[in-house]
Amino acid sequence: MINQQNMNNAKNGHSFLLDTNACIKYLKGDNLLLLQKLSVLPKGQIVLCDIVKFELYYGAYKSTKTDKNLVTLDNFFSNFSKSLPFDDKAIVKAAQVRAELAKKGLPIGPTYKLPLLL
Repeated sequence: MINQQNMNNAKNGHSFLLDTNACIKYLKGDNLLLLQKLSVLPKGQIVLCDIVKFELYYGAYKSTKTDKNLVTLDNFFSNFSKSLPFDDKAIVKAAQVRAELAKKGLPIGPTYKLPLLL
């Protein structure tokens, strides 16, 4: 969630990594607050990672509107100058975060269903 502290961080040049759900909400256009917040950030400060792109492509290929969704994704991805790799460091960090969340009673689970883009 982009709050006032995050907006202050943005003014200081910090980047924002969008997760799959935020991307889907953005693409669907059904979250006005998200659209407004992202519209004020410089494009170079909003980044994606390879795993998010994978999940979005998976959703597109699984949908009944594959061709349309692939075009939408290609257009969306063209707005980003870089995609962060999901490398060994990211794998370890993701495992740590998932374990910490599980210990707090906030598990994200081993699998989940991705909603269709459109």
